[in-house]
Amino acid sequence: SKVDDSTYVGSAVYSPQLDLHFMFKLSSYASVFTSEAWAIYNALLFALHNDLSRIVIISDFKSVLDSFAVFRNRTNNYIISYIRALIEEAKFCNTQVNFIWVPSHCGIQGNEIADQLADKKAIGEGAESNFMTPYSDLFSIPRMRLSKGECSADEVKKKWKNLRDRYMKIVSLEKLPSGSASKPSRRKWQYYDSMSFLRDTFLEKETVSNITNLDEDLSNDNVAAQVEREDNDTVDASRGMFCS
Repeated sequence: SKVDDSTYVGSAVYSPQLDLHFMFKLSSYASVFTSEAWAIYNALLFALHNDLSRIVIISDFKSVLDSFAVFRNRTNNYIISYIRALIEEAKFCNTQVNFIWVPSHCGIQGNEIADQLADKKAIGEGAESNFMTPYSDLFSIPRMRLSKGECSADEVKKKWKNLRDRYMKIVSLEKLPSGSASKPSRRKWQYYDSMSFLRDTFLEKETVSNITNLDEDLSNDNVAAQVEREDNDTVDASRGMFCS
């Protein structure tokens, strides 16, 4: 969650079954999308590190869930790539991961608690981690400063031009090694075209096919029923984690 005029952005994971609550303080430049993705990433990390056989991750941020639904969805956010990798690792470790999307602010207790943890409480008490702000979030900094009147459009353009000129100067001064390595490198889309045969086997394959949209009969009992395993008399009962 992003709190106005705050130094940090909050992110949280809450699980009543596991008596678990994680709170993280992220950079103020991080977007709400990124904070939700960071919570899901840490929920998956916890499940794998603790050898859980089955978990259910509940989120009210549908665009985050959609972003790692299939491999072909391109992303500029490295956390989404990390989540995709952990989902594949979970499959390899026979850890069943289910995702449930719920609308926000609908009175679902676990979701409300996760939101509270991710708000001012996470910003005040949350742990600082190895989080690095995705460069896609940094694009919003000039727009944010413009809206606050901290700089003018001409100043932003001037700084951008200076950065671009410095980059081009460094590139022009860089010496290429001799031999075959000195040949101009192929454009990335040329490699993509040469790998087109993989599209049916990898680029198009689903990463997550078990995203449930819980958009009706929104009650705590209904969420609990989704989270609980059908054969809940076994030791491997489902573990529900609310992310915010």
